[in-house]
Amino acid sequence: MGLTRRGLFGLISGMGGAVVMGNSIAQAAGAKPEVVAPVVSKVSLDECFDRTLRELRGRLGRDVFESWFLSMHFVRFADGVLVVSVPAKFLQSWLSEHYLWDLSGAAVLFFEGLEEVRIDYRKPRYGGRRITVMS
Repeated sequence: MGLTRRGLFGLISGMGGAVVMGNSIAQAAGAKPEVVAPVVSKVSLDECFDRTLRELRGRLGRDVFESWFLSMHFVRFADGVLVVSVPAKFLQSWLSEHYLWDLSGAAVLFFEGLEEVRIDYRKPRYGGRRITVMS
């Protein structure tokens, strides 16, 4: 489950032409080329993710953020795809359906070249032992 570049372009257009990605997209969204600068410069990917989460908390408020995003982990950012994970399938589904635009809108501010945001389910780890529930 993810949001593609096409969807992000719609998001950018809806933000009134905010400069959030590379020159061509920013220009297409109505921004002047001289104000376009790389979003990420010598900042670690972990720091970009931390900034994304702070932006989300500011946009959505503390209660919503802590209810839905507190357990989210950064997985990777490569080839324009940001992958994050959550510990429950329900949470993955809920966030994808209700908050993917918010997450993508915040992430595009800090991840240069972002084309897609994907929320994955993170399987719990039990140290290699299988846990059996007795009935």
